[in-house]
Order: sequence, then structure tokens, then C-alpha cells
Amino acid sequence: MAALAGFATLAFILAGSAVGIRLLRLAATRGTAPERSIGRGLFLIAGVAYPASIVMRLESAPDPVRSLAFGIAMAALAIGSTYLVAFARDVFRPEDPWARVVVWAMGAAWAVLFAVSVFVALTASPDEFFSAGPRFLARQALLLATFCWTSIEAASYWWKLRRRERVGLVEREVTNRMALWCIAGTSSLCSSAIATVVGLTGIDPLADPMASLVTGVAGLAASASLVLAFLPPKAYLAWVRGTT
Repeated sequence: MAALAGFATLAFILAGSAVGIRLLRLAATRGTAPERSIGRGLFLIAGVAYPASIVMRLESAPDPVRSLAFGIAMAALAIGSTYLVAFARDVFRPEDPWARVVVWAMGAAWAVLFAVSVFVALTASPDEFFSAGPRFLARQALLLATFCWTSIEAASYWWKLRRRERVGLVEREVTNRMALWCIAGTSSLCSSAIATVVGLTGIDPLADPMASLVTGVAGLAASASLVLAFLPPKAYLAWVRGTT
């Protein structure tokens, strides 16, 4: 199970980084906020936070290196997650004042958590980075809130697009991309949820077989969904369009 979780982690790093770079390039060309927000969010989480977290867990690495990796991971996770909720606001709730308040509130909460994490990185042993205390609860709560909101909004929007597609107002490709984004968000939500439940028992989620299984399956589902949504093979697009 640990091998499955490790393979899924590697797949998410590669898929999230590639999609993030792709979307950032599109944003640079088009100058649109949604691509910029989701591109930055995915790249920071998959391309920076995940690799830094791996370094942070290496017991063979010097303590200063692990502490630096911990700080980098938390910074990337905080900024990347804030960009993801900003994307949800820009796409699904652009005119709702409460959505803007939510983004600012979550960004502020991440900033406080990052400041606390920096203090811990400078003063504590790397073994204390993984403690299931208030920092763990705060981080998991923010992650769950992020993936829960993005998943619910994506599912609701997908349902609307599906109804419009039936009367020819929306292309099938657009509806499919929204469904894939919903799967990616839901998979991340499941992974974060199982990590929270297991972590609260005092067990490292990476050492728990059930958590590793759920994390592995969810990670592979999220990676595949991101690739199919934003870097789809021609054969897949032809299948979606019904031209095969």
C-alpha cells in the first residue's frame, strides 16, 4: 500500500506540475485570471509543496535542510490553496461578495498558520513537524474547506452545463472538463479526509494501510483527471466529442 501511495504521489507531482505550467502559459497569452489562479495553485501544491514535503520527511537529511523544506512546503501549500479558492470565486462566484470574504479569510488563516510553522521550523526538532496537534488540525481544516468548496461548486456547475449541453448550448468537451475537475477536487477531498481521520488517532497516515490505499487511489484519480481535463490526448478528445 505504501508503494501505491508513493506512486500516486509521484504521479500527482508530475501531472499537477505539467498542468500548472500549461495553464500559466495560457494565462500569459490570454491574460485571464482563472487560468492564472489555477495554474499557480496547482504548480505550487504539486510542484513545490509535495516535493518539499518529501525532503522534509527524509530522516537522512540534515535538520536544517528538513526545516527549510518544511517552511517551503507550508508556504507553497498556503499560497497554492489560496489561489485555488480564488479560482473558485473567479469562475463560480464572481459577483458574490461573500465569496471574496471567504477567499480573504482563508488567505489570512493560511498566513497565520505559515507564521506559526516558520516559528516551529526555527525552534523545534523535525520530528515535531508531524505532530497531530493544533497545527495539524488547522492545516487539515483549511485543506478540507478548500477541496470541499471547489468540489461542490464544480459539481453544481457541471450539472448546469450538462442540462445546457442537452439543448446544444454547451459543447460536450466543456462539460467533460468540468466533470474531470470535479473528480480531481473530490479525490483530493477524500485524500485529505482520510489523512485527517487517521492523523487524529496519532498514526502517521503514510504508515496506515487503509490511508495509503485511499490516498493512492485518490491521488491516481486526481492525476488522471487533471491530465485528461487540461492535457487531453487526441484520442480522448475524439471520444468525448463522439467522433471516434
